[in-house]
Amino acid sequence: DGKNKNAARHARSEYERTLHYLQPATEGWTTHAYTCSSLTGEGITDIWKTIGKFRKTTTASGVFRQFRREQTVKWVHDMIREHLKARFYRNPDIIRTLPKIEAAVANGRLPAVTAVQQLLDVFQKSVS
Repeated sequence: DGKNKNAARHARSEYERTLHYLQPATEGWTTHAYTCSSLTGEGITDIWKTIGKFRKTTTASGVFRQFRREQTVKWVHDMIREHLKARFYRNPDIIRTLPKIEAAVANGRLPAVTAVQQLLDVFQKSVS
Protein backbone atom coordinates (compact mmCIF):
# COMPACT_ATOMS: atom_id res chain seq x y z
CA ASP A 1 0.00 0.00 0.00
CA GLY A 2 1.09 3.56 -0.55
CA LYS A 3 4.86 4.01 -0.52
CA ASN A 4 5.38 0.30 0.00
CA LYS A 5 3.57 -0.77 -3.17
CA ASN A 6 6.70 -0.74 -5.33
CA ALA A 7 8.73 -2.51 -2.64
CA ALA A 8 6.01 -5.17 -2.39
CA ARG A 9 6.03 -5.67 -6.17
CA HIS A 10 9.80 -5.99 -6.10
CA ALA A 11 9.65 -8.50 -3.23
CA ARG A 12 6.98 -10.48 -5.11
CA SER A 13 9.24 -10.64 -8.16
CA GLU A 14 12.17 -11.81 -6.06
CA TYR A 15 10.04 -14.53 -4.41
CA GLU A 16 8.70 -15.58 -7.79
CA ARG A 17 12.25 -16.01 -9.13
CA THR A 18 13.25 -17.98 -6.05
CA LEU A 19 10.18 -20.23 -6.22
CA HIS A 20 11.11 -21.07 -9.81
CA TYR A 21 14.21 -22.91 -8.53
CA LEU A 22 12.58 -24.75 -5.62
CA GLN A 23 10.97 -28.18 -5.66
CA PRO A 24 7.17 -27.90 -5.61
CA ALA A 25 5.89 -28.06 -2.03
CA THR A 26 2.70 -29.77 -3.19
CA GLU A 27 2.58 -32.45 -5.83
CA GLY A 28 0.74 -31.21 -8.92
CA TRP A 29 0.83 -27.55 -7.90
CA THR A 30 3.20 -24.75 -8.86
CA THR A 31 3.50 -22.11 -6.16
CA HIS A 32 3.58 -18.44 -7.13
CA ALA A 33 4.07 -15.23 -5.14
CA TYR A 34 1.28 -12.66 -4.94
CA THR A 35 0.65 -9.25 -3.46
CA CYS A 36 -2.57 -7.81 -2.15
CA SER A 37 -3.85 -4.94 -0.05
CA SER A 38 -6.17 -5.26 2.89
CA LEU A 39 -6.69 -1.50 2.72
CA THR A 40 -7.76 -1.19 -0.90
CA GLY A 41 -8.75 -4.80 -1.58
CA GLU A 42 -6.45 -4.93 -4.60
CA GLY A 43 -5.40 -8.52 -5.33
CA ILE A 44 -7.67 -10.15 -2.73
CA THR A 45 -10.04 -11.59 -5.33
CA ASP A 46 -7.12 -13.12 -7.24
CA ILE A 47 -5.72 -14.70 -4.10
CA TRP A 48 -9.13 -16.19 -3.20
CA LYS A 49 -9.41 -17.58 -6.73
CA THR A 50 -5.95 -19.14 -6.37
CA ILE A 51 -6.90 -20.66 -3.02
CA GLY A 52 -10.04 -22.12 -4.58
CA LYS A 53 -8.07 -23.50 -7.52
CA PHE A 54 -5.50 -25.00 -5.12
CA ARG A 55 -8.25 -26.68 -3.11
CA LYS A 56 -9.95 -28.01 -6.25
CA THR A 57 -6.69 -29.30 -7.76
CA THR A 58 -5.44 -30.96 -4.58
CA THR A 59 -8.84 -32.43 -3.77
CA ALA A 60 -9.10 -33.97 -7.23
CA SER A 61 -5.61 -35.46 -6.99
CA GLY A 62 -6.08 -36.76 -3.44
CA VAL A 63 -3.23 -34.59 -2.13
CA PHE A 64 -5.58 -32.49 0.01
CA ARG A 65 -6.97 -35.57 1.73
CA GLN A 66 -3.45 -36.95 2.31
CA PHE A 67 -2.29 -33.62 3.77
CA ARG A 68 -5.33 -33.62 6.06
CA ARG A 69 -4.58 -37.17 7.25
CA GLU A 70 -0.96 -36.29 7.95
CA GLN A 71 -2.02 -33.09 9.67
CA THR A 72 -4.43 -34.97 11.92
CA VAL A 73 -1.79 -37.51 12.93
CA LYS A 74 0.67 -34.67 13.61
CA TRP A 75 -2.00 -33.00 15.72
CA VAL A 76 -2.27 -36.14 17.87
CA HIS A 77 1.47 -36.07 18.51
CA ASP A 78 1.46 -32.32 19.18
CA MET A 79 -1.30 -32.72 21.76
CA ILE A 80 0.57 -35.57 23.45
CA ARG A 81 3.74 -33.45 23.64
CA GLU A 82 1.83 -30.48 25.05
CA HIS A 83 0.04 -32.66 27.60
CA LEU A 84 3.26 -34.33 28.76
CA LYS A 85 5.08 -31.00 28.89
CA ALA A 86 2.32 -29.42 30.99
CA ARG A 87 2.16 -32.44 33.28
CA PHE A 88 5.95 -32.40 33.70
CA TYR A 89 6.19 -28.70 34.60
CA ARG A 90 3.15 -28.81 36.94
CA ASN A 91 4.59 -31.73 38.86
CA PRO A 92 5.34 -30.63 42.46
CA ASP A 93 8.63 -32.57 42.59
CA ILE A 94 9.78 -30.94 39.36
CA ILE A 95 8.72 -27.50 40.58
CA ARG A 96 10.83 -28.08 43.72
CA THR A 97 13.88 -29.57 41.93
CA LEU A 98 14.07 -27.56 38.72
CA PRO A 99 15.53 -24.30 40.12
CA LYS A 100 18.42 -26.16 41.79
CA ILE A 101 19.23 -28.11 38.65
CA GLU A 102 18.96 -25.02 36.44
CA ALA A 103 21.38 -23.18 38.74
CA ALA A 104 23.84 -26.08 38.63
CA VAL A 105 23.69 -26.11 34.80
CA ALA A 106 24.05 -22.32 34.58
CA ASN A 107 27.08 -22.41 36.91
CA GLY A 108 28.74 -25.18 34.94
CA ARG A 109 28.54 -27.72 37.77
CA LEU A 110 26.16 -30.01 35.95
CA PRO A 111 26.14 -30.98 32.26
CA ALA A 112 22.83 -30.38 30.48
CA VAL A 113 22.44 -34.06 29.55
CA THR A 114 22.86 -35.07 33.20
CA ALA A 115 20.39 -32.39 34.27
CA VAL A 116 17.78 -33.72 31.87
CA GLN A 117 18.28 -37.27 33.07
CA GLN A 118 17.98 -36.20 36.71
CA LEU A 119 14.78 -34.28 36.03
CA LEU A 120 13.29 -37.18 34.10
CA ASP A 121 14.22 -39.52 36.94
CA VAL A 122 12.51 -37.22 39.47
CA PHE A 123 9.42 -37.06 37.27
CA GLN A 124 9.33 -40.82 36.67
CA LYS A 125 9.60 -41.58 40.40
CA SER A 126 6.82 -39.16 41.22
CA VAL A 127 4.38 -40.65 38.70
CA SER A 128 5.22 -44.30 39.37
